[in-house]
Amino acid sequence: MWILLFACAHGPVTHSVGDPKDVRRALRHEPVGLAPLIQVSSLPGPTPPPPSAPTELEINLEADTSYLVTPTVLDPSVPNIAAYLRNDYVGNVRFGGGLVRMGAEALEVRARIIELGFEEDRLALARPWLDATLAGLTDDLDVVAYTVSQPPVPTRQRVRELDAYDGRDNVNLPRDELIPGPWLDGPAAVRYVIVPYLRQYYTHNGGWFNGQQWGCMGGARVEVLLTLYDTQTGRAVWWQNVTGRHIQPQRGQPSRSELDQYRIWAENSAARQLEEGFLR
Repeated sequence: MWILLFACAHGPVTHSVGDPKDVRRALRHEPVGLAPLIQVSSLPGPTPPPPSAPTELEINLEADTSYLVTPTVLDPSVPNIAAYLRNDYVGNVRFGGGLVRMGAEALEVRARIIELGFEEDRLALARPWLDATLAGLTDDLDVVAYTVSQPPVPTRQRVRELDAYDGRDNVNLPRDELIPGPWLDGPAAVRYVIVPYLRQYYTHNGGWFNGQQWGCMGGARVEVLLTLYDTQTGRAVWWQNVTGRHIQPQRGQPSRSELDQYRIWAENSAARQLEEGFLR
């Protein structure tokens, strides 16, 4: 007796306007522009709400806190803090001092002390990684460098449902997803232009990202939005959001070498998803 088992493999989630096969065929017969990396935190974005003052309920939840250090104030008028709160951060996050509960709508957990840094260092690592990944994706295309004079600004769509990682993920809540904005440069010498966006690229020790109830161990996170624009119609014809996540079990205070390894694992995860979903 023979038993046949069929399994459906689900590829990475991609989005397209029309049939992506038509676009792939077109790209085989004409040059395609490739824009340099665009850092999402450098684009206009929503201003996160200011920190709420402690409410009576929050105060009553705390016992004697006189021996604890004052929590870090997450001031959204500071650019790198605003990027961190919007989940657009590139750098290193260091947590300390346990946790606090905050929020006027819900009592959400966050680390008491949050230090942000190494933004230029991480960006210098992200650029060559993404450049090499895109070179591999487009090695069979006629690629020409294209400078975007007016970078399209992605819009944000709130993710309302729960996620399987909620409570222990290495990203701030609430979640949102980037959606490509309209093309602003007008018709170009090349019809199609690939625009890569770097949203997240950070390492961290163990602690509590905003809203994550149980916290997480040390790790790294990489998020990329890759968009193909039709400059004649002014709209995105294909795009893909990918997230590479690594959280190391039982390792709350990793060394610099370990953080480098976590970053590489997150990079590899994001690159695999891009390779599996490119123009599909």
